[in-house]
Amino acid sequence: MIRTFFTVGLGSLLIVYAVILSFTESFAWYRIVWVVLGLGLIWLNSHKLSTGILVLYLLVYGSVTAACLFAEVKNYKCIQAGKQRTADVIVVLGCKTPSRAFNWRAEAAAGYLKAHPETIAVVTGGQGSDEATSEGEAFHQRLVQLGISEDRIKTETESTSTRENFINADHLYAVKNKTVGIVTNSYHIYRSILIAGQCGYTDVFGIPAKTLLFYEPDNILREVMALAKAMIMK
Repeated sequence: MIRTFFTVGLGSLLIVYAVILSFTESFAWYRIVWVVLGLGLIWLNSHKLSTGILVLYLLVYGSVTAACLFAEVKNYKCIQAGKQRTADVIVVLGCKTPSRAFNWRAEAAAGYLKAHPETIAVVTGGQGSDEATSEGEAFHQRLVQLGISEDRIKTETESTSTRENFINADHLYAVKNKTVGIVTNSYHIYRSILIAGQCGYTDVFGIPAKTLLFYEPDNILREVMALAKAMIMK
């Protein structure tokens, strides 16, 4: 009974989670991992497994869990380390617009700029095929709406990735040797700091924007995969 509750119950929950994400978020291929993990647990309930296969199951699920916990702990530590720090410039990382993440990053950036009137902002991001304008320009407009003076906002409009956000921001505004606050959602803090360092930034810290708890497991799973890529590319 306990085995059935754990395997079928948790397996079904993972599959339902993937389905809900598919209806509430844009398509992402990595979410097939939730389905595969769920089906694997359900299959486990109806089969007698050898010790070797059981060990393999434990390694797979244990590795995914450990990697997600690692990313969460790293994000938390980076967020704590950045508290009370003052940046010469903040770099607002691009994201799809319109979206919740876009609004939360803009609000976090505006809040920081109002609390630190000497800090300027570099807003970043190019224009996707499904976006009405570049992400950098959208951030620029939104910060002005939130009460930030235009002379404190520098705009980058060509980048298509986090790495390009940092590279282009420095090429345009020479920021990598300044104290830089990185504005992004909380689950993305550690990876963005890692990539900034790879791009030559010498003194960075994170400024976390809001995220919803429901989406945190999915966000962290994506971060784990992206972290692996970032570490390989360093």
